[in-house]
Amino acid sequence: MGFNVENIAVFGKTPQAIFQEASLTATHEFVDFPDDPICGARLPSGAFGLYLNAPVFDESIIKKLSNGASIFRLEVSETVMTTSLSALVDGQEVWSIWHDGGYQGPEHLATSGPVPEIHESILAEQTALLDTDDQVDFIFEVPVKLFVALGGFRYDEDLPVDDPKPWEILQHHSPQPSWFARIWRGTS
Repeated sequence: MGFNVENIAVFGKTPQAIFQEASLTATHEFVDFPDDPICGARLPSGAFGLYLNAPVFDESIIKKLSNGASIFRLEVSETVMTTSLSALVDGQEVWSIWHDGGYQGPEHLATSGPVPEIHESILAEQTALLDTDDQVDFIFEVPVKLFVALGGFRYDEDLPVDDPKPWEILQHHSPQPSWFARIWRGTS
């Protein structure tokens, strides 16, 4: 079946701020690999990583997480051979890169905005492999490898840390309405 995941590296925010903004609760239960719906871990880069095995966050949460911070958001679907990586700063997308091997073909790669220059060497490395095996979608790896190079992590490998269980299982909950909204709702 393959991986269908969303990985986010948040730079410039504490885990507590991330949990509050994304309506997450720490369970204090740790695992070696993030098979649960939502997990979080401190990354070697200093960022906080979120690993989502189910679509949980809408765009408003992603933008909120990037307010006063910067995030890299990697989306991977091995079932249709798509990968995308975007960078958001202060609620705005700065750049993105995506590959749609399932519908656009194994050599497809598109960008928007000023993608970091390091992507060129990653693309060259993956493009050089195209003639070696026509059954492998090598360009699929470009957004993934760029995410890792920018401080993220591989979605399909253990974190390169000493802790045998670095991922904390997180619970998503509906945000509580503000006190004003609760009062207003009670009067209507």
